[in-house]
Amino acid sequence: MLVPGAIPSLFPDLPKYFSSEPTTSRENPLDRATRKEMEQLKEAINKSIDEQAENAQLKKIRSYEDLINKFETFSCDDFLKVTQKNQLIFLRLDTSQAPKVSHSLLISSKLEARVYIGDQEINKLGNFSFPLIIDNSDTVITVLDNVKNVSCDLKEKVGIKGTLQLICDLLQTLVNNSDVNSEAVNFLMEQVAFLGSNKFARRYSSDIMIFSSLMYTIAPSAYRFLRQSGYLVLPHPNTINNVCTKYSVSPQFEQLDSYFLLYIKQKFKYLEEKDKVVILMLDEVHIKEYFDYKGGSISGMSYDSETSASSAQVFMVKSIVSRYKDVVHVLPVHTISGNVLHEFVKKVIIGLEGIGFTVIGIITDNNSVNRRAVELFIDPPELSYCYPHPVDKSRPLFFVVDPVHLFKCIRNNWLNQKNDGRCFFYPKFDSVHAVQDIADFKTARFTTIRELYNLESDKLVKYGFRLNLKALAPSSMERQNVKLVLCIFNEHVAEALVELGEKNKLLYSQDTSDFLKIIIRWWQIVNVKTPNKGKRLNNRYQEPLSYDEKDIKMAFLEKFLKWIDDWDRMKFSTGTFTKETRTALVLSTKAIIEISSYCKENFNMSYILPGKFQTDDLESRFGCYRKLAGCQYNISTQQLFECEKKLRIRSLLKLSIPSKSFGTIEITNFDTDDSFSDYDPSSSNVFSQLKVEPDDISDLEESLPVLMYLAGYCIFSVLKKTKCKSCRYLHQLDKEVELSADHTYLKSLDRGKLSFPQKHILNAVLFNYAVIKKICSLYEPEFHKLHDQRRIVASTTYNILEEKEFCDNSGVCDEGHLFNLIIWKVVWCSTNIFLNNYVKKKNDNLVEALVKKKNLAAKKAEKRKERSLGIQNTKKCKTAANT
Repeated sequence: MLVPGAIPSLFPDLPKYFSSEPTTSRENPLDRATRKEMEQLKEAINKSIDEQAENAQLKKIRSYEDLINKFETFSCDDFLKVTQKNQLIFLRLDTSQAPKVSHSLLISSKLEARVYIGDQEINKLGNFSFPLIIDNSDTVITVLDNVKNVSCDLKEKVGIKGTLQLICDLLQTLVNNSDVNSEAVNFLMEQVAFLGSNKFARRYSSDIMIFSSLMYTIAPSAYRFLRQSGYLVLPHPNTINNVCTKYSVSPQFEQLDSYFLLYIKQKFKYLEEKDKVVILMLDEVHIKEYFDYKGGSISGMSYDSETSASSAQVFMVKSIVSRYKDVVHVLPVHTISGNVLHEFVKKVIIGLEGIGFTVIGIITDNNSVNRRAVELFIDPPELSYCYPHPVDKSRPLFFVVDPVHLFKCIRNNWLNQKNDGRCFFYPKFDSVHAVQDIADFKTARFTTIRELYNLESDKLVKYGFRLNLKALAPSSMERQNVKLVLCIFNEHVAEALVELGEKNKLLYSQDTSDFLKIIIRWWQIVNVKTPNKGKRLNNRYQEPLSYDEKDIKMAFLEKFLKWIDDWDRMKFSTGTFTKETRTALVLSTKAIIEISSYCKENFNMSYILPGKFQTDDLESRFGCYRKLAGCQYNISTQQLFECEKKLRIRSLLKLSIPSKSFGTIEITNFDTDDSFSDYDPSSSNVFSQLKVEPDDISDLEESLPVLMYLAGYCIFSVLKKTKCKSCRYLHQLDKEVELSADHTYLKSLDRGKLSFPQKHILNAVLFNYAVIKKICSLYEPEFHKLHDQRRIVASTTYNILEEKEFCDNSGVCDEGHLFNLIIWKVVWCSTNIFLNNYVKKKNDNLVEALVKKKNLAAKKAEKRKERSLGIQNTKKCKTAANT
């Protein structure tokens, strides 16, 4: 290509025009045509823009009069135009039967448009939201077209999504209506929206998630049935489980000292002041001796020994003012002494006080271990109704033996009398401290009540209508049912004895009736749980207890204590309470009197509800455990932890629902600096010093073939998910080339699909097995107290492998899979297998011990039977010889 100036342009000897530049050049015909076309197009566009602007100005609506003028000549076959005062209305009539307005568009004098289908206003239609400001006549026509199309969809039943959207729009209009339950409307809107959505793309609202979680927690089977019925669209149980597992509130976590009482510490911030004055209740629930391995954690070991747990001590706090109650700790035990229980009760009380609670007392049953635990709050140990508080010695710590338990003990003491007629010999109640003679007493005869029942058993109308055989002769299990006690200790039986006793010559009927009335009166006072119970039942003795000398209930309790003291001074060898029952009755009655005085002075409470000082709520909690575990009586430790976790989650979910106790609190606000999500057991230093010596590995030589088989399974499980050929080459042996005599066991089992591990994989499993054996032999009690033992063992093993340089941190396969990550997954898999087998072995040992115990008991029974038969035969021989 020639550059500019390369062509000669100056010619001196030729005419001038040869050396000058041409001033004009002829335009290319094609360029000229293109130019003219573009000019015409530009002119047309400008003209169109001008016409559009002019047209927009013509269609623009500036006022209501302008609207009327523009639609003065408007006509449409589908709509009837009506002009009223300050309103322009377009009506669509349905003439299929009696003429009626099916659709309408109303435009007010303020140019505000509203759409109605029938008599229901629509908030959204197509791309328009209503009320809509009209500023263009085309907008009116477009809205009318949309209204007409909706009508066609409904008639021809096409456009399911549009129909569902219309239903949602109609429901939306009811949300702010005070006459309609807005929560129900929102629920219906969500259910309608789900009908047209992909089930894998559904997004549930927080209200639905909370409702579903609560329902699934209460009744999983009913929840699954409801989902499968198709009547409601609810989240899958897996979705609920994924949400609930984020709240690590299981009591299993709290077995670690670092997380002791953590749940109640989190819950405390949502409580009101009236919820924080509490009494601590503790009771024992029997559980099945069984080890569980679930979610990487082992459960079933007792707190106080190296054996399996056979029961659990459950600690619950209960407000003495409000309805608040919560389980704060669960302690699995096998056999616990009073000294150990004392230390733990003290630890719980100090922990609760440190959180912010005010613990004023303890409630237990009359178990000897519980009594011993409470006695130790004073030195020397002594049973009392009041002790120095472990946090502040100047404060009292009251001790109450559960009145419900005592009520049952009174009945049981009566049933257990060995004298004729099962009699109690008690002093006169109205002549307290006037007993001068041992003969001055009354007789309460239990057999008389049985005779009363027999007297009326064949009648349809009875005086003592609540009496029944179960109440009169309960089994050992039925003796725990307080309802059967109330069948005997009730006013109808007492009055029946008065009415029928003398007529039918029932022995000691009046004395028995008087005894029933004393115990009934005491029970009525200590069983008041609501402020209005006395007014509702028209009984002054069932009103709240106030510390006032004029209070007849307080006067009765004082007289009751003196009556018990008089009875004790009579020194009868039969016909009286046991020492434990008598002492507990005195302690509990005194404690309730003193608590009333203490609450009046320190909390300005005009009265207390004595029914608050019972363990009924704790017994009810045990019933919830058994129901949630599938209506089993003996549940395992793991089931106990899981059931308590469900109940705790349910109480947390309630925090997002308006309630008198907590107010309205969103569940998203439930956060804390002590969240369990940050807890990583691998950071624990419990086994950081554990070493695997060469002798530990050499001891496993006998198990090497089985461990090789197991290592092959582990690497197969890991590589099955990665589907990486390069990883297979690195971590598995080629069975055609690389096998040796060490693989004889695997070759004998192989039918072509078994995996043969490389040496580093075998080493990982080998060291993992050695670590587990060493931990379980040297640190078993400490190991069971930890949480997520799988992660701890796997982390310990991996750290040892790194020290031994069996992990190549820089290694990577051709597809980018890290070498050390594969090793970690193999260790994780093998740990899961080893711990699962360990738990099975522990359970086998429990079963074996139980079988031995039963066989030993059977042998002893057989020997006793043989001895008794031998004695009988000897007597027969002597008798025969004498004759």
